[in-house]
Amino acid sequence: MNAVIKNNTGRAPRLSHPPAAGRCEIALGILPMNPFLIHLFAASILFSPLAAQSQTVKPKPADPLGDVPVAAQRRILAEVGNGKVLDVQKTVQNGAVVFDVEMTRNGRTRDLTVAASGELIDIQMSLDETPLLIQKTIQAAAVGGEVTDLSKTFDDGKTIYDVELLKGGKTRNFTVSAGGQLLDMEMFLEETPPAVKRAIVAEVGKGRLQKIYRTTEDGETIYDVEMTKGGVRDFTVDANGEVSGLKVLLTEMPSAAQKTVRAEVGSGKLMEIEKATDEGKVIYEVEMFRDGKSRDFTVGANGDLMDMEVFLDETPTAIKATIQAQSAGGQVTEIRRMTEDGEVFYDVEITKDGKARSLTVTANGVLSDENEAVASSSGMPTSQPREPASAPAAVAPLPGSQPGQPWTNSLGMKFVPVAGTSVQFSIWDTRVQDYETFVTATGRTWKKPSFEQGPTHPAIYVSWNDAKAFCAWLTDKERRAGTLPSTQEYRLPTDPEWSAAAGLENETGSTPMQRSGKVPDVYPWGTQWPPPQGAGNYGSKLKVDDFANTSPVGSFTTNRYGLYDMGGNVFQWCEDIANSGSHVLRGSSWTAVEPRRLLSSYRGNSPPGTGSNINGFRCVLAGAGDSAAR
Repeated sequence: MNAVIKNNTGRAPRLSHPPAAGRCEIALGILPMNPFLIHLFAASILFSPLAAQSQTVKPKPADPLGDVPVAAQRRILAEVGNGKVLDVQKTVQNGAVVFDVEMTRNGRTRDLTVAASGELIDIQMSLDETPLLIQKTIQAAAVGGEVTDLSKTFDDGKTIYDVELLKGGKTRNFTVSAGGQLLDMEMFLEETPPAVKRAIVAEVGKGRLQKIYRTTEDGETIYDVEMTKGGVRDFTVDANGEVSGLKVLLTEMPSAAQKTVRAEVGSGKLMEIEKATDEGKVIYEVEMFRDGKSRDFTVGANGDLMDMEVFLDETPTAIKATIQAQSAGGQVTEIRRMTEDGEVFYDVEITKDGKARSLTVTANGVLSDENEAVASSSGMPTSQPREPASAPAAVAPLPGSQPGQPWTNSLGMKFVPVAGTSVQFSIWDTRVQDYETFVTATGRTWKKPSFEQGPTHPAIYVSWNDAKAFCAWLTDKERRAGTLPSTQEYRLPTDPEWSAAAGLENETGSTPMQRSGKVPDVYPWGTQWPPPQGAGNYGSKLKVDDFANTSPVGSFTTNRYGLYDMGGNVFQWCEDIANSGSHVLRGSSWTAVEPRRLLSSYRGNSPPGTGSNINGFRCVLAGAGDSAAR
């Protein structure tokens, strides 16, 4: 077929005199009935510009999802719902391919980012779409300003909200956790305390200040600073103006400090140098690789070698003999050669008899007085009292030696005391990363769910038998490592212990199932119904959270004892028998919507050999042998 001829307007030219209706029939009527002429006339009509124009096919618009992997397409379509995908751009983020999507949904245009694997990285949203707890935190932080952008971000199994705020004519950002905690707030130099401001100005010097973020953690406020100075660098300043974490080059150190570093590194390899301040004095913390080992040391600005990590076989004979005597039957974990006012001594960390200990040895191999308790057991002599430059920090004793004190175990599981019980509760359900360690160590099989879980989601498809096996394995593992005394063990909570942790009092009934649902109108969030936004991870019909399935532990607020998810996310196994052939489950799950199943006093039950995608477990740390359930 001939190409369509276009004029300078880009459109096909129109005939100046289009044929009148019926003209062809009249023309044919006056022509002789010659077959050749009839075919010739038909061909002229077929290949005329008008015919060509009428047969031009418009190309279909390109599918914006055409080059997107199937897993990512599914995630995008799930988020778009009955909306529309406007544009998709393929980019690289932190070395990985991601897809930036622009879409419309519910009358609003928004952006989202999806990984090639289908994982949702972030999604733009409006304030009224966030849980009530998040809204309150954002509104409090934005007083006097205007929220101009808000994104929900998923990172390492955690959900956070990134907020852009216009306030005082300046744009700044801050971050809120899924539990409603203000994690950090962008600041401007003039807003920082005087000591912090002086430290920042001194370090930035002739460079360029980029960003300052104020962060508060465990009651301590610090300022994370980013600057451009021979490249992008960051450092931290505490409330007193002390600097830490500023990476520097060897050539940026004072010449005396450079000389010391070169002498210590020798033929080894310099790995990293960090500049810091300690009581107003500049120091340099250096990491190097020498003699086949990584080690670190500290140098003063004047070139003094303040401390050096050493190994037992590198210490003088007298020092070595003392350390070996003290650590017999245990393990040396660290040795640091310290120098103070020209005096050399050794700070040593050992693990022995299930306890971590610190000791200081003088240059002639004598223990200093602060080690008297350790030395008396071995008959080693002690020196006269001496105040070292930095006294060894006291190591917290094992939980068995100080009942009722918070404690973190070898898997990073945190335990806190609960009033009315003699045990310490894990603050969250046993996580995927905890249970995976157990599965890998024991070679057990473990069913995976049909939906994606991150490492900090609660472990599911875990039967009562599996949960008990995990507790026994962890108890044995930590006893062997010397971090758990033989007088303590991990186990599941009993039904009464779980009730105490949930804040229930004066329950009636002699068995768990007789007590089930007997405390009306008491829920994990209070007494109101329906539950408020951010109350927990429950069934989607309640519309109180943004999670389709399980959520990372710690995504919502704690109860009075600092425990997360005592309602919702997953049911939790208890030690107790519910009835013949089944065991007690407490706490409700991410599928629950019925009021009675969300009561704090509600009990579920299931056979001990059965796992489910709504059942998990929480551990307690208890005295060995006191696990009688009732």
